[in-house]
Amino acid sequence: MTLPPAIMRRLTRELARLHANPPEDYRVVLNEEDILDVAVWIRGPEGTPFEGGYFKLTIDFLAGDYPNSPPHCLLRTKIFHPNVSTKGDICVSTLKKGWDAQTGVDFLVRTIISLLLDPNPDSVLDQAEAGRLMHDSYEDFHKTARIWTSVHASTRPDCFGPASPASASKMASHDAAPLASTQTVAPQTSSNAGTGPATLCPPAAAALPSLPQGSIAGLPSSCAPLSLGGGGVLKKTSVPKRGLRRL
Repeated sequence: MTLPPAIMRRLTRELARLHANPPEDYRVVLNEEDILDVAVWIRGPEGTPFEGGYFKLTIDFLAGDYPNSPPHCLLRTKIFHPNVSTKGDICVSTLKKGWDAQTGVDFLVRTIISLLLDPNPDSVLDQAEAGRLMHDSYEDFHKTARIWTSVHASTRPDCFGPASPASASKMASHDAAPLASTQTVAPQTSSNAGTGPATLCPPAAAALPSLPQGSIAGLPSSCAPLSLGGGGVLKKTSVPKRGLRRL
């Protein structure tokens, strides 16, 4: 199975551009033998419990009816998040309803980043404890998510290059924070070990391209594990450190 030639050319151009000129907050990793075997490493956003972590996303363009429907996406790195299932499914049904066949890979990735910035405790998949803690005690949610990030997502992939002394020190200071009141214990195995077939990583020192202006609609009050997509653009927002009782 393959994509129509015109769609394949468009997708190849975008993947090549993102690979050659990587954004600051994520990297596209390509398989030398199969251009459609795409992995993305996302850097945990600052100001969130995922800061300092690196999360692997895979995109399968052949699993559905792409580009008429979104490609199938899975977050392969374990994460304590109400909108991500234990199998890596991601809850973004609102974006699927607004899917545009011209939507690109960059939008898909920034959709995931927006979920890391702004989790929705009322759209829980199978991590009910994450949603409960966000409602009852955001501080406890933050502590638990930090443990999961430290255990599963602390390995920096080669695509980001070596960590600067400042960023390494910042991650260490986060992990040294008191965790005694955490109510959920993360599994003990890491998800970032091993990368599969030979891959091409982009240069680590590329400049951050300008982001488009705009915003994205909020998540629905309930949703199921769905593929990603959308026709708008994203605007990065911040998440409060504690006392979150939205929705």
